[in-house]
Amino acid sequence: MTQITVNAEELITALEYHGYEAKYVFDRETGEVIFMPDEDIVGDVMDDELVEAIEEGWGTRYITIKPVSSSEGWDVMCDFIGTIGDERIANRLYKAIEGRSPFRRFKDELLNYPELRETWLRFHDEAFIELAKRWLAENKIEATLKVRG
Repeated sequence: MTQITVNAEELITALEYHGYEAKYVFDRETGEVIFMPDEDIVGDVMDDELVEAIEEGWGTRYITIKPVSSSEGWDVMCDFIGTIGDERIANRLYKAIEGRSPFRRFKDELLNYPELRETWLRFHDEAFIELAKRWLAENKIEATLKVRG
């Protein structure tokens, strides 16, 4: 079997997607990440041949990409905060992730620290590349992750 290449950014987007109006599907043969809107919500917008191919190959060639749990995403934020040397900023970020809407509040608080926000984005990408590798391994998919850059 030829090893496939997977676009890391697309897989990470799928692993972070928690919406109800669509799902992401993975093609085990090509490594393609496919966005599938729910027809009941958005109507028939996908190519009929692709939908038919996915239905025929469901569970073998095509599988659902289940998003990482919110707690895993929260852990990534906590791990990042633990790397911050400035205790005042770290405390503000810890406070931001307590209670309701921790992801939104964390992002909003980072807006106060533009350089730290860039560091966060790199940290996030690295953490989610590892989560993507884990997802591939858990699904017994031998693939190379293609990272932009």
